[in-house]
Amino acid sequence: MASEKNSEQQTIREKNLQLFHLVEVREKLQGNKIFFALKNLGTSKYAVDKNYKELDKAIAFYEGNLEIWNIKKRHEFNSFIVEFSRLLQNYLSSTFSLIRHNVRICNDLESKVLNKEYNHAVSILNSNDIVVFIKDLRNSVQHVGLPLLSAQLSFVKDESELKHLILLDKEVISRDLANWKSKKYVASIEEINLKDVLKQYQNLINEFYEWFFKRASQIFSKEIKEFVDIDIQIGELNKSLNNG
Repeated sequence: MASEKNSEQQTIREKNLQLFHLVEVREKLQGNKIFFALKNLGTSKYAVDKNYKELDKAIAFYEGNLEIWNIKKRHEFNSFIVEFSRLLQNYLSSTFSLIRHNVRICNDLESKVLNKEYNHAVSILNSNDIVVFIKDLRNSVQHVGLPLLSAQLSFVKDESELKHLILLDKEVISRDLANWKSKKYVASIEEINLKDVLKQYQNLINEFYEWFFKRASQIFSKEIKEFVDIDIQIGELNKSLNNG
């Protein structure tokens, strides 16, 4: 009986030693660095997505709430505009953090292939009028302050309904256009409909990061597989020890 117990304890010690060894090996793998770098970047992307959803929800609330125009409830409208401004600032700040995070990760991973393709993809993205405008807007928010928001209520004849719009005050923005790289774009549009602009920008961000995560996973497929294989072994050992 004692011999059997000693044998079990010896097995447990061996499994623990094997577990510690595997953990040490995993921590030194390049795949470990790559995996957690992409995971952390995914967290930054999640923050952008979450902030966008909150913005979109606020817009949907505004568009579907005719009572907000009740003259007796102007405090509700004013409160909404303040809250919307906060959500907009959160979104713009998180996009900036995501971009800086991505640059740092590309430098840390030290892949000439990924860096070359990333820089090319970024140059294409940055040539888009919407992306340039959002960058200008973000810089304005960070260094000057939130631009004034204007709200519009109009009757859509063909649709026989009232339509709510949240617009950036183009007149206010125009005073500072000399410092905006997107000044030609701003001058070319009649109004700055935030819902449309933000949706287009978010779609571009989604497409870009879908490409980036897929391409990084392809380039580092060998390193990631090596990491995942050892991580599975560690999980199986942990399960065995817990069951024991």
